Amino acid sequence: MTLYALTREQGPILALLALTCRIAEAIQYGESAIYFSVASLIFSWLLLRGRLIPTWLGQLGVVASALLVVILPAQLAGLFGGTMSWASSMTWMVWLPMLFFEVIFAFWLMIKGIAQSAPQNSLPSV
Repeated sequence: MTLYALTREQGPILALLALTCRIAEAIQYGESAIYFSVASLIFSWLLLRGRLIPTWLGQLGVVASALLVVILPAQLAGLFGGTMSWASSMTWMVWLPMLFFEVIFAFWLMIKGIAQSAPQNSLPSV
């Protein structure tokens, strides 16, 4: 919900779609990773587009999420070593960029926060 609140000004429809994917991730069992990756891709794109986080961090999030969006359905189809198993080195290689992004992003939010634009004053100055 917080990521939606932070990114809705950059793209309200995309932010709502990402929030919907996060809700679907919470209630789905088998395909929850796909919903997670789609939501992360959208939120990362909106954070990057709004310059709410550093460019390098936003780009890492977009690339890591896009990698998951492409590879996870292919894994479910039997490519790249079949279904996801945490014992597989392929699974770790696919998820490693997302791990880096999530950990760095979490620390960034705790330490620096996000770049907020100055609030628009609705009253004209006299």
